[in-house]
Amino acid sequence: MKNLVFNSVLFFVLISFVTSCNTYKRHVTQAYYQEASPNTKLAIVPVKYHLNGPIAKRLDQEKREQVEEAEAYRFQTALAAHIIRKMGKRRRKVRVNLQDVNVTNKLLKESGYTLKEAFELLPSELGKILGVDAVMLVDIESNQLMTNFESEALKTGTYVLEGIFGLNNEVDFGNIPTGVTRANASIVDTKTNALLWANRIERLTKVKRSSMDAISNINHEFGRTFPFRNRDFKEK
Repeated sequence: MKNLVFNSVLFFVLISFVTSCNTYKRHVTQAYYQEASPNTKLAIVPVKYHLNGPIAKRLDQEKREQVEEAEAYRFQTALAAHIIRKMGKRRRKVRVNLQDVNVTNKLLKESGYTLKEAFELLPSELGKILGVDAVMLVDIESNQLMTNFESEALKTGTYVLEGIFGLNNEVDFGNIPTGVTRANASIVDTKTNALLWANRIERLTKVKRSSMDAISNINHEFGRTFPFRNRDFKEK
């Protein structure tokens, strides 16, 4: 009986492991297998970040847009760093030619596009500007700030918007309720505008939780299902 239970548990663990190893394959399209290669040049476009809920209501439009832009660039950098950590030579590791986010942002700025304007461009247009084969597009809607500059203040229930945003008034966040963070990500081929990969995340969040937890949670899920794995190219 004990052997039967042990074997059943071992079988379940093995099945779970195999399933987790192939999780990303559920998020790729047929075009991925036709267009992707280990030499694919990929750029992460600055994230489209929309702040809602009680925090957004306490900021005027100009200041909210400044906060959203800061959050967008912060997440873009963190996501790139997370993908780089997953790169390697093993079969399940990521293999892609990732453009430095500073280069991406500089090229967009030199082309005269703002953050919001760049996100609305067709992937084929972004490809010409950035000189890449594919672009990763991410949009986030949340009631929670994810950058570090507010984390300590939120723990005490007070957030002072000053320095970066030029505000001297205090905003009380002591009673911010639990909310939802929604994140959508896609990778699109810049030659054909074909969708290669997509994922959507929806998580319950609390405003007072660690800002890095929010970023890490989303990055972990996107990284877990991220394509461009070595074994895909070996199978071609």
